[in-house]
Amino acid sequence: MSTPRGNLGRISKRANRYVRTLLTHGARSALRTATVARRAGRKLDRLRSWALELQARSNHNKATCALANKLARIAWAVWVKQERYEAPAA
Repeated sequence: MSTPRGNLGRISKRANRYVRTLLTHGARSALRTATVARRAGRKLDRLRSWALELQARSNHNKATCALANKLARIAWAVWVKQERYEAPAA
């Protein structure tokens, strides 16, 4: 998928280490809160449901990295479009 600023690839080690760390910690936290919310019987949005399904199919670290990548893409899109993020319902 081509974008105006180039091709969005994976979160590589060429990127800013601090931002990459923040995205990874945020993804890990989102997975943890999604797990707690599911156990409590609360409704989840599509992003959290997707992350938990991915974690069930693979392992926790792969799901964390994939969610961090998705969060980076969302953050980039919000930044470029200058719009608020509206989480899609499950």
